[in-house]
Amino acid sequence: MTIPDFQSIMLPLLQHLADGQEQSNVETLGVLSDHFQLSDEERSQLLPCGVSTVFSNRVAWAKAHFKKAGLIDSPRRAVYRITDLGRDILREQPDRIDLKFLNRFPAHREFKNATRKAAGITQPAIEASPSDSGLTPEEHIELGYEQIREQLSDELLQKVREAAPDFFERLVIDLLLAMGYQPVEVIDGTGRRTSQMSRNAGNSAHDSDASRGILNTSTGC
Repeated sequence: MTIPDFQSIMLPLLQHLADGQEQSNVETLGVLSDHFQLSDEERSQLLPCGVSTVFSNRVAWAKAHFKKAGLIDSPRRAVYRITDLGRDILREQPDRIDLKFLNRFPAHREFKNATRKAAGITQPAIEASPSDSGLTPEEHIELGYEQIREQLSDELLQKVREAAPDFFERLVIDLLLAMGYQPVEVIDGTGRRTSQMSRNAGNSAHDSDASRGILNTSTGC
């Protein structure tokens, strides 16, 4: 199956902590990975930033929201346990726990409001459905970055297509120079000189390495 979003992780996470024992991050990740029947590839899939795995990041955010709501606490670093409030919630036998569910707790509402205030967001919050809030903050940032990069790439490509031929030639030359190529003169079999781009510009004009230039920029006698 696919990696679940962090809200889908919430109920199984709280159920895992139901026995009241302290659970480490490593133990919890192992149990939840088995619960969701994640493949080895899914367990090791990294965020685009490469700092942590997608699944561990989502579990961490589920824990963070639970802690803010008061359903779990952390007696020491990287160790968690359920609280009395968390046990009360499990006794209700909810079908799902998500951000909308956690909104019933004043501490969690206060946390959300403080976060919005710190971000400079003043308009009223719109209640998010489980389907449109499945990404963690890191994933939202990565997604936004990818969308902006794709948009800029499309706009740049369109401008290049609309540009005059001489602009395109200059652009190619600038790119080759940025990639480490240098202009060299090459004499072909007819004695004609051609200006080409080569990664080995230090060789003579007659050097065979230089003759492998990939762009003919001008010709002469």
